[in-house]
Amino acid sequence: ECENINWVLGDAGLANDFEATSGPHAMCMAFRKSAWTKLTGGDHNVGEDRWDQWYGTRAGMWARLKHQQTGQVVFFINHHGP
Repeated sequence: ECENINWVLGDAGLANDFEATSGPHAMCMAFRKSAWTKLTGGDHNVGEDRWDQWYGTRAGMWARLKHQQTGQVVFFINHHGP
């Protein structure tokens, strides 16, 4: 869980080196700006907990990143939930 990605990066002394994105449901992601370029990204609710263990809906967030030196593209997804 990540309620405040800017605090996490700032506390670690990494805020100037990373680009951060916050998503729904206490999710976030970050990548090193000097190595990667963000091509696209987003988030979407992908599920909901069962009634007997209900905490709410669950989401996935993603980013498509291009490596600046090699040109290779990666697809990264983050999910918080069971």
